[in-house]
Amino acid sequence: MTQPAKMPKMENASAPLMLRSEARITPGEAGLSGRIPHISAGVFCDTPAAEHALRDALQDRRMSRVTPRIAAGGIAAAIAFCAKEPTPDLLILETTATGDEILAGLNRLSDVCDPDTKVVVIGRPNDIALYRAILASGVSDYLVAPVDTLFAIAAILRLYASGPAKRMGRVCAFLGAKGGVGTSTLAQNVAWRMGQDRRGPVMLADLDLQFGTAALNLNLVPSAGFAEQATDPDRLDQALLERALMLKGAYLHVLPASGRMQEIAAPSPAAVEKLLDLARQTFPVVVLDLPHLQSSWMRAALAVVDDLVIVAGPDLASLRNAKCLLDIFRAARPNDTLPRLVLNQVGISKRAGVSPADFAQGLEVEVKTRIAFDPQIFAKAAGEGRLITEMAPRAGPSRAIARLAKDITADRALGGAGAGKKGAWFRMPWHAAG
Repeated sequence: MTQPAKMPKMENASAPLMLRSEARITPGEAGLSGRIPHISAGVFCDTPAAEHALRDALQDRRMSRVTPRIAAGGIAAAIAFCAKEPTPDLLILETTATGDEILAGLNRLSDVCDPDTKVVVIGRPNDIALYRAILASGVSDYLVAPVDTLFAIAAILRLYASGPAKRMGRVCAFLGAKGGVGTSTLAQNVAWRMGQDRRGPVMLADLDLQFGTAALNLNLVPSAGFAEQATDPDRLDQALLERALMLKGAYLHVLPASGRMQEIAAPSPAAVEKLLDLARQTFPVVVLDLPHLQSSWMRAALAVVDDLVIVAGPDLASLRNAKCLLDIFRAARPNDTLPRLVLNQVGISKRAGVSPADFAQGLEVEVKTRIAFDPQIFAKAAGEGRLITEMAPRAGPSRAIARLAKDITADRALGGAGAGKKGAWFRMPWHAAG
C-alpha cells in the first residue's frame, strides 16, 4: 500500500455519485476462473456476516495456495496487527465506518503496511468520490457491502489476473464413473467439436500417463507427451509445451499422454499446476481427459478445473460410483456448479441396464446428455483414426456430443471467430496448419 496523499473530507458532499451496483455472480461464470498464487492473506472484519463470507471464500479450491488469517476488528485490528507482525501479501478490510473514518484509518494503516501489499476495502458508503479517494490512497479495490462469497472470490481473482488481457482459459475435465464407459472418446470428440464451433484453438490434454488413447484414436504419433513434460516444474515453459503439442485438423492441439509406456514416473503436483497454467495462458479452452486414480497430482489438476463432466454407463456400478463422485465434488467444490453428468452407451443392454429415468432418480440430478450406444460408428471412427463428430456429424451420438460441447462453451468468456468480430482473444504462439 503506497503512502496516501492528504484527502479532503467526504461527509458534506451533496448528491454524491453512486457506484454501480455490483451484479450477482453465479457459479461457473468467467470471473470465477483461475487460481490464486502462493500468498498470505489477512482478513479483518467488523461484522460476522462478512467474516463468514470471506472465510468461505478463502476455503474455496481456487484459494488452496493461500495462507489466511481471519480476525474481527476491521481497519483498527489490521493496523494493530501490521504494527507487530509482517504484513500479509493481501489485506481484506471490512468496515462499518463512514467515508472520512475509512480514509483516516487507511492513512494510519499506510504507516505500518508494506507498500507491496494489495489492500481491498469493503465498506457501506456508496459514493464514487469516496471510491476514487480510496484508490488514490493506494488501495487495490473498494467494494460496497454486502459482499457474498462468490463475489469475494471474483474480486480476489481480479487482483491476481495475469497477462495484458487479464484473462485465462477455461478448463473442462472429463472423468469416468468407471472404466470402459467411453470417457476418453467423449473428451476427444467434445474438444474437437469445440474447436469447430468456435473456429478457434482448443487444447486437449491426455492425462492418463500410460494408457491414454488420444494419440492412437486421432492417428497421431507422439515423441513426447504429458508424462515427459510434467516431471520437473523448473524446466517447463511455453516453448516446451509447444513442442509437445500435436495438431489435429485446424483447431485441436493435442498433448498426448506419453510417447512410451514403460518407466513413467508420476508427475509432481507443482509440475502439473505449472503445465496447466501455461496451457490456460495460451488457449481459451483446455479439455482434460483424467485417469481413474487418486493422487496428489490429480488433486492439483482438479483444483484448476472450471467445468467437470462425469461420464457414466447405464449400469449399477456407474450409478454407485457417479453418486459417490457427485457427493465428493459437492463437498469439495461448494462454490462451483455441480458436475455435468453424461449417460453414455444408452441401450447397450436391454435386460440388465439402468434406464436414464432411474439413473437420474437415483442420483437426484438431471441427466441432460444421453448418448446412444452405436458400436458401428464408434468402431469405424477408431479404426480410421477419426472422430465420430468429424466422420458422421449427423449421427445421433454426434448430435448429442455437439450439444454437450455447445453447453460447456456457452459461457460468455469463450469467444471465437463465430462469437465475435475479431475471433478468439488469445494469440497463438505458433501457426496452425489447416
